[in-house]
Amino acid sequence: MRKQINNQLGLDTTLISNIEFDLNSRHEIVPILMALQHIYSHPRRLNKILELVEADVIGNSRKHKGTPGMDSWEIIVLAAVRLGSDLDFDALLDLANNHRKLRQMMHIGDWQEKTFARSTVNDNIRKLKPETLRTISELIVDAGHQLAPNAIASIRGDSFVVQTNIAYPIDTRLVFTGVRKVLQSLNKLDQFLGTTTWRQYQHHIRQAKKQLRRIEKTFRSKKVVAKEKVKQEVDIYLHQLRSLLIKGFETIESINPNLIKDINLLNDLINSICHYLFISQYLCELVERRILFNEQIPHQDKLFSIFELHTELINRGKTPLPIEYGHRMLVVEDKKGFIVDYEIMKPGITDEKILIEVMSRLQQRMKNRIKSASWDKGFYTPNNLKELAALKRGRNKAVCARQYKN
Repeated sequence: MRKQINNQLGLDTTLISNIEFDLNSRHEIVPILMALQHIYSHPRRLNKILELVEADVIGNSRKHKGTPGMDSWEIIVLAAVRLGSDLDFDALLDLANNHRKLRQMMHIGDWQEKTFARSTVNDNIRKLKPETLRTISELIVDAGHQLAPNAIASIRGDSFVVQTNIAYPIDTRLVFTGVRKVLQSLNKLDQFLGTTTWRQYQHHIRQAKKQLRRIEKTFRSKKVVAKEKVKQEVDIYLHQLRSLLIKGFETIESINPNLIKDINLLNDLINSICHYLFISQYLCELVERRILFNEQIPHQDKLFSIFELHTELINRGKTPLPIEYGHRMLVVEDKKGFIVDYEIMKPGITDEKILIEVMSRLQQRMKNRIKSASWDKGFYTPNNLKELAALKRGRNKAVCARQYKN
């Protein structure tokens, strides 16, 4: 059973419109809560947001059935605080259970002992779809532009790299990590099936680790014969790992699903094992091509993490991090600081390839109210300058008055 918002107030509950904030505080949570208070005071816009969240969280389930869950308003408040303050779920949970103003914003009174579990907060916020977040963002921006109508007249945009949480990608280490995950998953499969095929999985991991150390030690050697020695050690290393991968494939093929009661759990285990098996096999091929065959691996063939496969290498050439691992993110804001548009750029897409599309879309959504736009030199190409000039003359009714060449 879920509600959009709990309007049954207790004696210890403060009306959201009556919550007072310390305007001298420089903590980022204060303007976030004040913005939520403003949204709450406009029922029409609030109802739209609540309906969007409810559709994502409930889905095809019946909201009047089952045990009580988080209200849609509570999910909105916690999601806004997490994104606005850049918190992880542990920090967010601590605030949700102990921060007085935040709990008042969620209609939780001072006398109530209501607390949230980490899994509850995590599972509910993660149900919000990217499309829902974008729609809510547009509704918030519209509310801000009603207070500052001229804010959209001037915009500026730039891209930056959102880094993924990965170690420095060394292919010999990556393939070891992949095989280690395969062996650990196969041991879980053993425990599930009651077999002992992979009872020595820790021994295999230690042996692979020893061989990896030999390779790294040989890499650091300054002897003339070091390169040939490295190839020999890598050849032994790959043969050792591939024999384990082959045995892993044979284990999967030997399973008879008709003898298993919990087929769903078995499928989850097999899918996880196969995922790491194929990744490890591919990484073995990359190591073989690079070290044994002296081949230069194309950028699009490289893999930088087995856990975050979407990670790409981005060479921006800027200090202090000329090379970064993650994703490009484009953000456009108006002169009042509202994020009017954003986009996660696809792999291989650079600044100059996305400018015209973003400007056309944004000007159309803002009903031709943009009078000037500022971008840095990374967005400049001669063709973009011509396209922007055409937009300025009226094509698609878009305007862009400022463009850097240098």
